[in-house]
Amino acid sequence: MKRILLVLVLLILSSQPTTAGRPQVGDTRDARATLRGLKEFAVVVDLSPELEKTGLRKEQLQTDVELRLRKAGIRVASAGKTFFSVVVNGFAGPDQTGLHAYSVKAALIQPVSLDRNPDISIYAVTWSLSVVGLAGKNRVEGGVRSEVADLVDRFSNSYLSENR
Repeated sequence: MKRILLVLVLLILSSQPTTAGRPQVGDTRDARATLRGLKEFAVVVDLSPELEKTGLRKEQLQTDVELRLRKAGIRVASAGKTFFSVVVNGFAGPDQTGLHAYSVKAALIQPVSLDRNPDISIYAVTWSLSVVGLAGKNRVEGGVRSEVADLVDRFSNSYLSENR
């Protein structure tokens, strides 16, 4: 049980990058403003092998995310320079507990240029949210899919608030 708590604490600490005690991006007014005028983007899903062992499938999460965005009226491209990323990581606890700790991070990544030199362009996370969870082996799939749905809905609300 101590290992599970340690893993959960590590997930929490690693899922919320900070600068001087503040989140780097998040769902702030400035982060939402970076969504303004964005017509479409691709979706990329990454799932840790540890969670695939529980029956969770990358293809199912990809379908879940794309369908949820389309139902919200957001255009999803098959490819492009801007993309909505969903990364799901997880760890299994000791066998006797049957628990899995997981983290889900949703982020919009797009090319940005420097003010001082517009010729310099890099990819940057301009909007992001993340959550952590703990579930029994038989409930990991439902827990992760529910968390992914919640983060996609929160992104959709932010996107639609800037693109009416």
